[in-house]
Amino acid sequence: PLKVEELEKEVAQGKIRPAYLLAGGEPLLRDKSLATLRTAILGGAADDFNLERLTPEELTPSALEDSIRALPVMADHRLVIVGDFDRAGRGADARERLSSTLVEAVKSLASQTETVLVVTASKANSRFRWVKAFKSPAVRVACDAPKAGAGVVAFIEAEAARQDLVLEKGVALHLSERI
Repeated sequence: PLKVEELEKEVAQGKIRPAYLLAGGEPLLRDKSLATLRTAILGGAADDFNLERLTPEELTPSALEDSIRALPVMADHRLVIVGDFDRAGRGADARERLSSTLVEAVKSLASQTETVLVVTASKANSRFRWVKAFKSPAVRVACDAPKAGAGVVAFIEAEAARQDLVLEKGVALHLSERI
């Protein structure tokens, strides 16, 4: 999987993949990655026509298929966001149908450039077929919180810098110790 920083570098270089899985337990990183992709793909233009969000409650195999088949309107790309896929589908049969549809969708998107699919999930077990489907040219982006120590300090410092906050020396370390 890509790290969030690697995704940002890739997108800054103009590389847009057909499908992304933003997976991990840290909502801040998932939101940051989604914002990066949305800006790169849509650029704020024609969002009304070219942005579609599917929540777990409204996600069905046919809704997913229809969304990825639609063409962009007066733009180069269309963005389809499937939120919290790991919570979608009521019952084992419904989850299996959704998973199969998602696998086929990711495969079909590899041969086109008009639609970009972004799937978010807080839990994405790499043994599941739908998670395995996000292989090149699609990609999985790891959105897990840092574990401990220096990783947490670096995370705090990077987030503060992103929000244009200046932390005095030692503040990030102190915050990491408190949490």
